[in-house]
Amino acid sequence: MEEIHGLHPLDADLGAFPRGASIAEQLRFLVRYAVLAPSEHNTQPWRFRVTRQSLEIHLDPSRALPAIDPDQRALWISCGAACFNLRLAMHYFGMQELLEVLPEPDHPTLAARLTVMLTECETAWEEKQLFRAIPQRRSNRQQFTNKEIPLNLVASLISAAGNEGAWLSVVRKKEKRREIANLIMEAEGRLWASDSFRMELNRWTRAHYAGERDGLPAHTSPKRIECEPHVPTSHPGRMKRRIWCLARLSSR
Repeated sequence: MEEIHGLHPLDADLGAFPRGASIAEQLRFLVRYAVLAPSEHNTQPWRFRVTRQSLEIHLDPSRALPAIDPDQRALWISCGAACFNLRLAMHYFGMQELLEVLPEPDHPTLAARLTVMLTECETAWEEKQLFRAIPQRRSNRQQFTNKEIPLNLVASLISAAGNEGAWLSVVRKKEKRREIANLIMEAEGRLWASDSFRMELNRWTRAHYAGERDGLPAHTSPKRIECEPHVPTSHPGRMKRRIWCLARLSSR
């Protein structure tokens, strides 16, 4: 069993898929797509182990965020995103996988195991489009616009969530959006009042010249915000941001 570590998104040379190589070599190649997945504060909290026929995704507790993510929910979501990228890449290159989630209860950091099956996979058009989008994905921490989201896109997102065993609830009523915005602002105020949160954010904020491949660039790190007048706040002087559309994604 070989453990893959130290591979960062900026190092991912996607290149050409090694069709004539061993399954283990092909899986090592596909990890390049896994590390392009999003993660909270860009902590990249995963490790990968490759065997002759399978690939394991492990949580990396050393990259946990105890202040902002005390229950490690975001950490698990990050590893789930890496797993999803892997599955997309496997399907795109014709590989069918057997997915096992939490396959070994005695090894709680083992999030998933993907074993390559002998049968080939026919890739759906939607999966091809998602795969091609992997290298283009970026995390946007800037101000939202007031552009309405097309209803057909909303329906597609709800369907995609259901396909992965989750559900997406779109909040359409203005009063409900304001209620949720109030909760967001209250939570944000409590976070900024926490020394541990500020220290954790500082730990993962990178200057543009620092050379690290993880963490948040200083110009994109979270900033204090102020909502519109209908959302009360006790933190004046923050940047203003409108909350135009809210949705909640959750697992079952």
